[in-house]
Amino acid sequence: MALNISLQPLASTFEVFLSSTIEDYKSYRREVQDALFKKAEAACFLSEDWCEGYDDTVRKCYDRIRLASGFMLLLGHRYGSIPPHQDKSITHMEFNWAMERWGKERYPPMAVMEPEIGSEAYIDLKDRADQTAIIWEPD
Repeated sequence: MALNISLQPLASTFEVFLSSTIEDYKSYRREVQDALFKKAEAACFLSEDWCEGYDDTVRKCYDRIRLASGFMLLLGHRYGSIPPHQDKSITHMEFNWAMERWGKERYPPMAVMEPEIGSEAYIDLKDRADQTAIIWEPD
C-alpha cells in the first residue's frame, strides 16, 4: 500500500533580535520571548542563552542582527555596558545596526518599546536600574 503524501517546504522562521540592557530587564526579556513565540510564532534567542565562548561580544551581536528577521528594543533607565575601545553601549550599537539594516524600509520590522511613565513596569525598572547602577567614584 503506497501512501500519497505531499511534502511542502516549511516556512522559514521569523527570528526577532531582542535588544535591551540585561540585568534590569531579566524577567521581562523572558516574558517577551514567550509572547513572541506564542502570539507571533517568532523565534527569539536571548543573548544570555547563547553559547558562550572566547569571542567578541560586539561582533557576535552585530552578526546576529544581520541574520535576524526583525528587531525589538526595550528601553529602560540604564544606558548599558560600554565595551572597551567603544564610545557607545552595546544596546545603543545594536539599535544603530538595526537602523542601518532596516531603517530605510517603508515598514521596517522594528519596534522600540518603553514602559509608560508611572506604570508598575516603569517603577520596577527604575528600582532595578538603581540597584544595578555602576557608580564611579574618583580615586
